Parts: sequence; structure tokens; C-alpha cells
Amino acid sequence: MPPKKKAAAKKSAADEPAPAPAPAKRGRGGKARAEPEKEAEEPAPAPAKRGRSKAAAAAAEPEPEPAAAPTKKAAKKEPKKKAAASKPAAAAAEAAVPPEPATTAPQFRAEGPALLDFNVSVSVVGGSHAKEIGDILAYEEDDDVYGVELSSGHERVKRADLLPRYDVTVLELDGKPVIKKGTVDGWHAESERYEVALRDLQTPRAKLHPQHVLLPTGARARVHGLVNAAHHNGRLGRVTDYDDNAGRYTLEYINNEEEMLAYLKLKRANVRLV
Repeated sequence: MPPKKKAAAKKSAADEPAPAPAPAKRGRGGKARAEPEKEAEEPAPAPAKRGRSKAAAAAAEPEPEPAAAPTKKAAKKEPKKKAAASKPAAAAAEAAVPPEPATTAPQFRAEGPALLDFNVSVSVVGGSHAKEIGDILAYEEDDDVYGVELSSGHERVKRADLLPRYDVTVLELDGKPVIKKGTVDGWHAESERYEVALRDLQTPRAKLHPQHVLLPTGARARVHGLVNAAHHNGRLGRVTDYDDNAGRYTLEYINNEEEMLAYLKLKRANVRLV
């Protein structure tokens, strides 16, 4: 038995027991065949005990792989999820903020000129932008200035330099009674007449005295030319009605002394647009 003799010789020389060689595999015919030598393998690490600490367990766990990029369908759904999740937060924020008071149409003030509605078309009758036409976009109460969109751009214009381009009815033209429609385009201070663009091919434009022009309901106007009640001259108000039989406007204004609305019955000649 040659293998046993060699193992005995190695035992006496090394003074330490050596592991027994694995039994040789036998091939066909019962002969033993030699196994190729294997490289020495490092000993496997001892299995961790069940009672190891959480830190050690976390260190032993493999790092998670980065998540794959979402597909197009998933990416489209994500904003919807976020929006749905944000609805409770938005509702809570709205509940925390007090609601703003409902806005109403601008009204004229007790002090200062009558306010003009937004988006009203106006003519500039003074200042560096005189004779330009634009639309009102904003109002600055502290400075009593309007933001007007003109052909030259957005400009700040004083209230005294603006004239609303109201649609009016012309009652007299060239000394003859007529009923024609037109639009106020300006005011001539020297002659105290409106510049009116008529819807008439024969007479496209005309300069007309206030008594020959009927202002629409809601027009902002100023009292002018009263003799017996001169203390009302200069009052600002709003046309609320017109009496055809009497030929007089009803002008609504604020009585500052009594702090209440008051009314005047005025002829067309005593009311001017502002």
C-alpha cells in the first residue's frame, strides 16, 4: 500500500497531523486515477451569529441598485400624482388665507375726479401725449393717475388730461335738428365744443356745443355754467337719467357735508364730459 507509507513519513517529519488525502477515484477497470492538484483556497468567513448588531447587519447588506429611469407612461403619470397629493395642502392654504372682498365697478370719489372704468377708450387732451387715443388699464389712486395703453406704449396720464370717448347722440347739426350717432374724440377749450366723429359719410366730423349732444347714461361729467346755483359749479358726478320732455339730465354726486348721494336736474348746456 504505497499511499499509506508516504503519509506515515510525512507525519513523523512534520510533528503535526496532516489532513488525510481524499480517496482516489477509480476509473474504468478499477484503477485509481490521479486528481490534479487544486490551488489553496482561502478559508470561508465564519457565518455571522444571529445576535449581531444592527450596524453590522446594515454594513453586511448589499447596497441597493439605482432605480431604473421611469418609462414615458410612468413619467406622464407622475405629475398627476403630485398634483393629487398637493390638493389637500392647497385646500389648507386657501382656508388659512381670508377671501378677498368682491370687486365692484369703480365709483367716483368724494374728493378728486370721477373714476373711469377700466378698458374705457379715452382721448388724451393735454400733456405730451395730446390727441392720442388709448384704453385705460390701471388706476393709481395716490397720484390720481391712469395707466393708459397708447399707440406709443403704456403711459401714465393725469385724470385732467383724459376725456372718455363715449358714444353720443347728436341732436343738432349746422343749425338743424337731427338724430345722428357719433363718438366724442376730443374737446376744444377755446370754443368750448366737443370734437365728434360722426357715422355719416357726408359729415364725418363736427365740432358741437354740449347742448347739441346727448350723453349716455353712466357718463362722468362736471357741472358748469350755473348762475342761480353757482355753488354747484365744478361738482363731479355721473349721469343716471335723461328727461326728454324737460330736456334735463339727472346727475348723481356725493354731498360731502351730509356724506350721502344727492341729485341735480341740469340742462345739457350745464353738463360737460370729464
